[in-house]
Amino acid sequence: MRLWDITERRVVHSVQIHDGFDNSPPGMTPDGNLIARDVVASRSSFDLRVFDMRTGRSQVFASTGCPNGWEGVTFDPSGRLLFAGTGCGLASLWNVATGHQESGRLALSGQIRDAAFSPDGRHLAIASSDGTITVSPVPLTQQAVPVTQNTNRVSGIAYSPNGRYLASADLDGTIRIYDARTLVPLRVIQQPAYVTQVGFTPDSKDVFSGNPYNLWLWDACTDCENPSALLALARSRVTRSLTAEERRTFEPH
Repeated sequence: MRLWDITERRVVHSVQIHDGFDNSPPGMTPDGNLIARDVVASRSSFDLRVFDMRTGRSQVFASTGCPNGWEGVTFDPSGRLLFAGTGCGLASLWNVATGHQESGRLALSGQIRDAAFSPDGRHLAIASSDGTITVSPVPLTQQAVPVTQNTNRVSGIAYSPNGRYLASADLDGTIRIYDARTLVPLRVIQQPAYVTQVGFTPDSKDVFSGNPYNLWLWDACTDCENPSALLALARSRVTRSLTAEERRTFEPH
């Protein structure tokens, strides 16, 4: 397993792994020192293992016999907490410094596919295979709020860097954008094909999506389905006065 500096195009750290990897993506602390991922321990057991990329040492935080092992592996923005869910729908948090599981767990109805912490680390959004997004305060609580706007299987989820929006990727070929505070849906973007991953650009204005074969970039345009807000957005971007015909066509009567 290698950690690259993409600006200098060189390997920063490399760790030799003797166990097999599952297919779920790894999680990494913001400083790049720790990487957590699902490791195949046996035919019926999967380890949640944390690797120190500086020393090459690793620690098993937990094991599960659930199908598909550990999913949604991700660290909080501070690197203090680690989240992982199982193929049986059990969501848990660990203290990275101690390796101990934090109090409070969530039992969800679907297989956990992905998870994302809000930029302030106070909330966690979890995507499940039954089409549900669950948003919980951190630490995890059974007072979590489910969002069921998706129609197929939610495969990816991400908060915008400014913390205002939450986006989900669905295998039905849609990207859905929500108000992160109220969870009110703001926009549905239809994709040319199914999508498995979603994320925002650093300025939170654009959203990218992809699958193993394609990558798309979209204007997040969170007000695109609000006529008044969309008109205000258009006015802010048009650099000339509208003609009389354009005013009759586009402005409300």
